[in-house]
Amino acid sequence: LFQYSRCIKSSLQDRQGNFVLCLADGKNQEAVAFHNQVQKISMWFIETADTVDLTSDEGGGYWKVMYLFRKHSDSESKLNDTSTKDMCGKEKYSFVGFVTMFFFYSPFKKPKSGRLIRICQALVLPPYQRVGHGKVMMNAVYDMARGKYNETLSSGDFDKHHEIVEINIEDPAPAFTALRDRVDYELMKKNNTSSKPWVSLNLSCTEPVTSDESFFIPLPESRAIAIGAEAKITPRQVQIACEMLKLECIENEIKRLKSMKESSELLEKTDDLQRKFRLMVKKRLLRMHKEELGTLSQKEDRKRRLAQLYDETYYHYCLVLGMKSKLSGES
Repeated sequence: LFQYSRCIKSSLQDRQGNFVLCLADGKNQEAVAFHNQVQKISMWFIETADTVDLTSDEGGGYWKVMYLFRKHSDSESKLNDTSTKDMCGKEKYSFVGFVTMFFFYSPFKKPKSGRLIRICQALVLPPYQRVGHGKVMMNAVYDMARGKYNETLSSGDFDKHHEIVEINIEDPAPAFTALRDRVDYELMKKNNTSSKPWVSLNLSCTEPVTSDESFFIPLPESRAIAIGAEAKITPRQVQIACEMLKLECIENEIKRLKSMKESSELLEKTDDLQRKFRLMVKKRLLRMHKEELGTLSQKEDRKRRLAQLYDETYYHYCLVLGMKSKLSGES
């Protein structure tokens, strides 16, 4: 698909490395044989990992695997006194990670039917973690769904009769949930600040938040579905991304107020902004966890559980957005 450079962490010296992203077909026997070997590694690093049969066509679906390899350079061969080519004179590559994807048709998908991509497993080996490879692979999946690589890929790579309408993830681990939320947040933020957005969020962080009460109105489900259809993500992910965008706007507003207000007035304004944001998010959580909350007979128990759900959500948002001061309890 493409090549890129990224820092390689080392106990001796950090250096730049070259990486190659590839797409393999589950119908290709060589790809199947290779994946049957490398997927065993995931058992050591993914708690819910399971083996995948790439030849399976359950429900008329099919498998693709996105592989990430490190391409060894001549400078590395001089540093390590090794050759960057094998005995046949071919370039040497080493395995870095993969993302398995199952493509299937959903006839009842709203607002229109089409093919879905379900990400089933994603792995980046520990020596290459925390330098952005996971984000590169996730964004590549999104770009592929939007047709960016149609000219690069052969005509047999996809079912041309059905448009890819959504990307979802099967039972994501907490770290992968954070990665997904960050990618979706950045996607929405980029669109929101674009001069030619593909969907309007009617959300501006340049205007004072306090002057717009509509800012704190939860996104209607119908609107989330419509935006999700354009972004090719789930309505729930649209809600999450928009809430993180609003939280960032609120934090920017609080910083602006700090330079203008007296401490007593600042505290009042800050409390008001945080209260409105909390109520907005709780309304969504109330709908989302309606069944669970309904099993609690006492009103105080429901309120306590809803408050807990909000605290967990807020902490997660701060973690994804890198708001370290919030995580440490600073104002």
